[in-house]
Amino acid sequence: MEIQNKSEILKGAKITSVTNMGAGVCRAPDGRVVFVYGAVDGDIADVQITRQRRSYLEGVIKTLIEPSPYRQVPDCAAFVAGCGGCMFRHISYEHELTLKRDHVASAFARVGLRVTSDTVKTAGEFAPRCKFTVPVMPDGSTGYYKRASKKIVPTDACPIHGDADKLRIFVADYMRRVGGASGVHHICVRRAGGTGEMSLALLCSTIPAWADDFAQCAMSAFPSLRGVFARTVAPDAAHNDTSDDVSNSAGGNHNQSSRHKGGSVKKTTSIGENGGNILLKGEPYITDILLGCRFRISPASFYQVNHDGAEILYKTAAELIDLHDGETLLDLYCGTGTVGISVIKASGVDARLIGVEIFPAAVDDACENARMNGVGADFICGDASSGVGNTDDDNKSNAGDDAFTNSRGNIIITVSSSDEFTNSEDKTSILTNATNNITQAGKSYSASSNSNINTSTLKTVKIHADAVIINPPRSGCGEELARKIAAAGPSRVVYISCNPNTLARDAAAFVAAGYTIKRVIPVDMFPRTGHVECVTLMSRIKK
Repeated sequence: MEIQNKSEILKGAKITSVTNMGAGVCRAPDGRVVFVYGAVDGDIADVQITRQRRSYLEGVIKTLIEPSPYRQVPDCAAFVAGCGGCMFRHISYEHELTLKRDHVASAFARVGLRVTSDTVKTAGEFAPRCKFTVPVMPDGSTGYYKRASKKIVPTDACPIHGDADKLRIFVADYMRRVGGASGVHHICVRRAGGTGEMSLALLCSTIPAWADDFAQCAMSAFPSLRGVFARTVAPDAAHNDTSDDVSNSAGGNHNQSSRHKGGSVKKTTSIGENGGNILLKGEPYITDILLGCRFRISPASFYQVNHDGAEILYKTAAELIDLHDGETLLDLYCGTGTVGISVIKASGVDARLIGVEIFPAAVDDACENARMNGVGADFICGDASSGVGNTDDDNKSNAGDDAFTNSRGNIIITVSSSDEFTNSEDKTSILTNATNNITQAGKSYSASSNSNINTSTLKTVKIHADAVIINPPRSGCGEELARKIAAAGPSRVVYISCNPNTLARDAAAFVAAGYTIKRVIPVDMFPRTGHVECVTLMSRIKK
C-alpha cells in the first residue's frame, strides 16, 4: 500500500533503530524508510507522516502506544522545546553508548570490513563541554538552533556547558542591558578543564561600540577569564568556526573586516597569526593541563572540547601505539601538538615527535607546548591532506607508476610556501623549530642533529616514521593519503576520528594496502549528541 498524502498516520508502527541524528526508524507499508524524530528503538506508536521524499518519509509520533524500555524523561526544558544542541536526552545514557557502538560497527560493515568495536569509553554523560559556540538573537538572548531550523531556542541553563555557562548568561544579560546584540551574532566560550581558565570571542558583523567596556566588565566579573576577543565574520560563515565543537578541524579562516569606528583597536592580528581575532583585553591564549602536560591554546587553534574525554582518548592512543625508545612518531593534523606530546609523555619513552599542521597559530602553540613539556619535537607548517607524498627521485625503482614502493620507509612532506604563513621566524625555513634549546634525558634536540628529518631542500622534508598518528577533520584523511602512508610502511598507525563513516572508508584503504585493523575503540567525547570519537589501531602485515 502506498502512502497517499503526507498527513497519513501509520498505525502501530514499531521503531526498530535510531540514527545518529536522533531519529527513530520504522517502515511504511510501501517499504520506504520512515525517520521519526524523538522516537526510540522499541517504541510502538502511531506515526503521522510530515514529509514525503522519493526514497524515504519523515514523521512524528502522534500517539505513543508502548514506550521503549530505553526511553527516559528529558532532563532539559530546551530539548523538549526543540533545541538541536543534543540528540539523545530522551534516551538512557547506557543505551546511547550501545547505539554509538553499533553506529561504529555499521560504518565499517558498509565498506565491507567486519570489526568488533570495543565498549564505548566515556568520562560520563555530565562531562562539561570545554568549548561551545552559540547564536545570538537581536535582543542579546542566546541559545541553540532549533532542530532543522534557523530559529533559536533560548535557554537560561545548558547542561552540557558546565560552569562556563555562567559566562554565556553574563554576555546575554550585558547585551540586553545595552539595548541588543549590536552586530554580535555568535559568542564562543572556551574553558580549560584542567586549569579553569576561560576565553571569550564575540563573532560580529561589525564590532559594537561597547566592546571595550564589555571586555572590562567581563574580565572583572570572571577572574578566570584570561582574554576577550572579537572577530568580524559573516553570520553564515560563523558556523564554520564552531567546527571543533564536534572535533572537526582547526577553525578560523575567515576574512577580517576593519574594526568598527565605535572603539579603538587595541590589538589586531592577521588571519594567519590568530584566525582574524582581535584581542580586546587580556592574554592571547589560555593554558590547560591534560594528562599532566601543560598546553597553550589560542582562539584559532583546534583543541578537543571535552577535557576528561580527551584524557581518555589520548591515553588510549598511547596504549595502542606502544612507542619505544629511539622511535619517531609522525603526528598528522597535529593542531597544537596535544596528541603527540601527550602520547609521548604518557608512554614514558625517549621518542621523537614530528608534527604537521596547516594553521600557523596552531604551529606556534605546538612549538611552545613542546618546549613547556620537554618533548623533543619539530613542527612543519604544511597541509597534511594534500602535501604528503612518498615519491623520492633518489630511490627510483622499476615499480612503474607505483610511487608507494619508490621510497618505502620515507614520507615526503611538502612545506607550505603561502604568504599567509608569515609568523614563522624564518620565512625560508622548512621547519618551525620547537626544540633547538630543549634538553631531555640529557640529550640536546635540534632539527639538524637529532631528527630523522632531511633538511637538504627548502620545499620538502623527508621523514622516516616508525609510527603515525592521524587526527583529521570530519572529512577524514582520504584514501589517497592513506595509501601514501601505508606505502611508507610505518609499523603502526593510530587513526583518531570523529566521523565513523570516513574512518571506515580510510581504514579500508589501509587494509587494501597491507594493514590489518587491530582495535577500534569508541570514546564518547560528545555525550547526548550523535557524535562519537574512535581510536583505531592498524598494523602493517609482515610479509
